[in-house]
Amino acid sequence: MLLAVINACLLLAAAAWLWSTTYFKSSTAVPVVPGLPLLGSVIALGRGGTAFLSQCRQQFGDVFCLHVLHQRMVFVFDPAMLSLFFKAPESQVSFKPAVKRFTQRVYGLPSSEFFERHEPLLATLRQLLVPAELEVLGQRLLRYAGPQLQAWQQQGKVELWASCQRLVFQSAGRVLFGQAFFDRHGLEAVQQEFLTFEENFEIAASPVPHLLLPAFRRSRSALLRMFRQSLAAGDFKGTVVDQLLQG
Repeated sequence: MLLAVINACLLLAAAAWLWSTTYFKSSTAVPVVPGLPLLGSVIALGRGGTAFLSQCRQQFGDVFCLHVLHQRMVFVFDPAMLSLFFKAPESQVSFKPAVKRFTQRVYGLPSSEFFERHEPLLATLRQLLVPAELEVLGQRLLRYAGPQLQAWQQQGKVELWASCQRLVFQSAGRVLFGQAFFDRHGLEAVQQEFLTFEENFEIAASPVPHLLLPAFRRSRSALLRMFRQSLAAGDFKGTVVDQLLQG
């Protein structure tokens, strides 16, 4: 009896997978990446992350579809489509649904709370980008970036990608969060946690269970702990982050 039930479940699973594969292939011109029955590409995406997406792009082109558990995800790398997404008016392409999954899955913030705070934050950020403020921020950036650029000249040869990552993060990070934040937690330690988080956050926003993303979970926990400690200690006072929080 038990064997019959197991066989029936396997047959149903296979039928569901065949139906979903056939249905999506016939209903869309977007190439569908083959996956496991029911699970789809969840394991490959969880293990490979962006490397798996790069392989899919090489094989299927700039637009392709993944089945991830019960959801269908379309990935777009086509420059024309990306330009439309970022430049089209709100009536054609809305920004808010695009970030809903990120705010919920990655940051644990309900979309209703994010949308409620988004407009005040955006207004404050725009005020910080007026010409007079940009000059002040630019001078701060140069103060932190200058020594790093001089160090490049002394080294003679640097690994470009890693050096640019370090330059951008350590300069912009200190302008945004303030020196006290990095003095408390260590510049290199914060950078490592941030880059690990940044590398994984797109995958974390997908239906892939976070259990399969241990590096993401560790980096998110570490960053949240740092932020809580610095907020309690007043490390952000007078910084850009402080202005955004007050706005």
